[in-house]
Amino acid sequence: MTHLQCEVLTFWDQHFCSSDLLGRPEKKIIYFHGWDGFGASPVLNSIANELSSRKMDAPQELCFDKVLYIDCSEWKSRREMQRAIAEELKLDRGTMAMFDNQDEEDDFNGLDKDSRDVIASIATEIDRTLRDCKFMMIFLNGSDNEVDVTRFGIPQMTEFHKNKMIWTFKRRLLTIHSRSSETAAKLRYSHLFLSAALVHGEYQIREPEFCALVHGEATTIVARHQMLDMDTTMATECCLFELSLHYNFHSITRLGWAAHSSNYWICAGICNKEMEIRNALHGEIRWECDAPLLHCVLQELNPTFSVKKITKPPAVSTRCLVKDRWISITSQEHEMDGMQDIPVRASSVFLALETPDCPAVLPSDMFKYSRSLAVLVLSYCAFSFASPPFLMCNSLRFLGLDNCKHKPSEQYCDTDAEWTFLLSLWVFEIRYTEWDEILSKEKMDLMSDLKELNIEGVRSWQYINQLRKILPHLYRLRITNPRIYQSETTDADDSFMDKGKLQILDLSGNREMKVVPSSLSKASSLQVLLLDGCLGLECVIAPHTLPSTLISFSLDGYGAASHWTPAINLLPPENWRPSSTGQKDAKISRICLEGCTSLENLFLRGLPNLVELDLSGTGIKILDFTTMVMQVTCLRRLFLLGCERLVAIRWDQKSRYAIHPQLELLCIDTRAGTGYSRPSINHTKKSFRLQIHAILSDARLARSLWPAIDCYRGKGSLVDVYFNILVTSAPIVYSSGEDVQPEATHRMLAEAKQYDDVHATAGDAPMQDFPQAPTTNLNRHVGISQGSRGLESELLGYFPARNNLALLMRRCADCLHLHDISTGANMPMNEWDYLRQCRVERCPKLDTVFPGTYGFEALETIWASDLLMAHCIWSKRGSYHHYSSFGELQHLNLRACPRLRFVLPVWASSLPRLESLHIINCMDLRHVFMLGEEHPEARVTFPNLTTIHLHNFPMLRQICEAQMLMLAPALMTIKIRGCWDLRRLPSMEGRGLHMEKPMVEIEKDVWDALKWDGLEASHHPSLFVEPRHSCYYKKKSLRGSVLR
Repeated sequence: MTHLQCEVLTFWDQHFCSSDLLGRPEKKIIYFHGWDGFGASPVLNSIANELSSRKMDAPQELCFDKVLYIDCSEWKSRREMQRAIAEELKLDRGTMAMFDNQDEEDDFNGLDKDSRDVIASIATEIDRTLRDCKFMMIFLNGSDNEVDVTRFGIPQMTEFHKNKMIWTFKRRLLTIHSRSSETAAKLRYSHLFLSAALVHGEYQIREPEFCALVHGEATTIVARHQMLDMDTTMATECCLFELSLHYNFHSITRLGWAAHSSNYWICAGICNKEMEIRNALHGEIRWECDAPLLHCVLQELNPTFSVKKITKPPAVSTRCLVKDRWISITSQEHEMDGMQDIPVRASSVFLALETPDCPAVLPSDMFKYSRSLAVLVLSYCAFSFASPPFLMCNSLRFLGLDNCKHKPSEQYCDTDAEWTFLLSLWVFEIRYTEWDEILSKEKMDLMSDLKELNIEGVRSWQYINQLRKILPHLYRLRITNPRIYQSETTDADDSFMDKGKLQILDLSGNREMKVVPSSLSKASSLQVLLLDGCLGLECVIAPHTLPSTLISFSLDGYGAASHWTPAINLLPPENWRPSSTGQKDAKISRICLEGCTSLENLFLRGLPNLVELDLSGTGIKILDFTTMVMQVTCLRRLFLLGCERLVAIRWDQKSRYAIHPQLELLCIDTRAGTGYSRPSINHTKKSFRLQIHAILSDARLARSLWPAIDCYRGKGSLVDVYFNILVTSAPIVYSSGEDVQPEATHRMLAEAKQYDDVHATAGDAPMQDFPQAPTTNLNRHVGISQGSRGLESELLGYFPARNNLALLMRRCADCLHLHDISTGANMPMNEWDYLRQCRVERCPKLDTVFPGTYGFEALETIWASDLLMAHCIWSKRGSYHHYSSFGELQHLNLRACPRLRFVLPVWASSLPRLESLHIINCMDLRHVFMLGEEHPEARVTFPNLTTIHLHNFPMLRQICEAQMLMLAPALMTIKIRGCWDLRRLPSMEGRGLHMEKPMVEIEKDVWDALKWDGLEASHHPSLFVEPRHSCYYKKKSLRGSVLR
């Protein structure tokens, strides 16, 4: 921690010389707090521009080789800050690609974006780039804490270096507060704390200086959105408009109307209608101010701000007028004395009266001359609903009514001609105001240009029926928290037939709604659907109900959010949602969003009866059971078929609402463009507590399956789990059974017994004798094939241990099928606990199937074919055995592995259950078995070996290497073809006296060249049936003709 020096500046010019802040050579890291927390970013932006354009004759202390301007006001993570530094330094493409690669890896690990740390190798590159140059770093820190920039690769700034940094805390928030001492107390690495005050003694900032600072803030906002056609003057006016509401309206209404800021700007003519611009400004312009300080500042900012406050204890009334156009009035008085004057030029009026029991009555002529009025919001006011005071405001575009009451007036005229102001409305919002006439079909029909309609506490969702064939330009519709419910209607299914422009639909709080109108699927532009607090819903089923354009969906069993969400925030933030206390009885049991291909944002919470969730075909990237789907304690079935973008599932492993203990079925398919179908679950087999059917186009997604499976493995209940996991991008269809059946892998030759001894020119010799590949999967199957991404990284090594595909295979799988893989990925190292069946085929670059491993205590079958580069099945080097390794191996079948040198290392009693040995076309094979290095026993017994089929091994000398004596007392059949160098057969030592002699098929020359140890060693030709010799051998020849 460094010693922090604090200084207070006494000026208000944001364009002062850089030397005013940087002319202290001994202070390397400087924090600038601005004017009571305001205006720091435009100052830093000005310094960056000034230093970047320095002339050659500038003072030496203000000349830098590099000037880094790092704007992280929208704080995302340390990783993103490091990316911003790398972009500013223009590092090479390879370095920048490392960010994307690591982000992708973290996506598959389910790591939160805001917790992603710096990348060490990139920090080294940043350090190398800056180490030998003099640089200035200007940093806008959007986080809540000071950052140690050395971790990002920025060289240390000490008295021995000429580098400097000036920075400030700057979130996407405009602040005015007097808490500079609190900020200074948080600093640990800075050397100098500079601050200024808007009010300093008898001096106070004036209107020109304050507006200049606001203009500077607006300039930095525009600079952050250079791709948009955004005007600085427009951004400045939006800032001033929002500041006036923050001062005198939002605080009284508890931010209840803050979500409409962008609507105000557009309707008042400040901002253009482009969605991207209004959303960008809405995300940037939010104020957080100390009320007393703000009042002290604004009351001296004439003529831009005209503030009037009347105090009649205990009541206080405040009037704020900005630029003679935007006026906000709040009052605790029952009368409007002195506050009701509305300027003729006023374009926006916000009136909030804090007398809910007896609201003040508005004069009937209050807006009589407000011909330019475009925005009007009335809260807790009383007026005549028959002849409202704004009846003649024909320029009105935004009308908001909150808890207003009817007060009869002597003037009354109910003709459509006097309601022409409705023709110009773009946004209409009515809350807890029982004004039936304004919501009648006749009045709504006049709102032909209405784009947004919000109704709260007045009508139920059935009101949608009255909107048929009207409001053709409606983009946003909210009907929430009704007090009175209408009777069920049968024509609700036609409600959205003509709502092709509707983008946001919020029906939150409609407790009695049982079904979602099926015509909602006709709303072809719908992006956001909110059903929070709709406790009566029994199911939501797409695609018959919901359109494919849906981006965000929310159903919160604890009720509706406290505020409506602006368009830029597609779902309500956490701090707007109700607390998760109390018991809610949401009835919904099934949610199916299948086919909503654009769906990215999902929020489900407090749904105790939800049994099935189907997100098939959606655009969900990370399914998070800690932030997206919570407190669904009865969830049994989860479908994620056709979710091409899915990279991770984050399970809730800590809270009492953990999801996977009760989950019974999980189905995943992430292949692109192949279509998908559901597996048919066969309940006649053993009942499993958890079944997983997964087809993964990227092997890294298997990391998300491990927690659900390990939940049972850790308890010793792996037998209760069934899974069929295929890692592939190739099209695969589900069979009628419960398992995904791989495609056929081998062609069968026609039986031609008369050509059994014909060599390869007529086709391989008796292929029909080679055992068929195992096709029946066991209970925990893993299949890996062509096109899968991330495979090599997932199978490499054991350290550091990760809960990935390799661990899942080694610790849980009992069946493995590896085929058509063009990479050189070997199987993972170390112990294999449960594997019973191993099938490997058509992997041309595979060198060793199982390198450096042990275990295999349950392995029963090895079936391998077409491994063109494989040297062995199980590596002798780096492997070690357990006394029971391969103790259950029964069948060893190998075919077309031309470079295979040996198959397995063995030791005494290592293969006690081996029954059959089939090996065909392994041209380089010297020995099938080699002695393990740690177990050089000379005698190895195969007590259950009954069948040996060997074909086309020109290099084979004997089945076991020279120093081994192979004992096979149970042999029944030996078929050998094309093994011209073979010199030994197994010994019959230990064979029963009454057992039949083994049958032998072998070439005569090979039989005659065999070496024998004699009868006393149970190794003699007489112990075998007279061999059957082929008539044609050594030369590839044809007998008769070969039919093609």
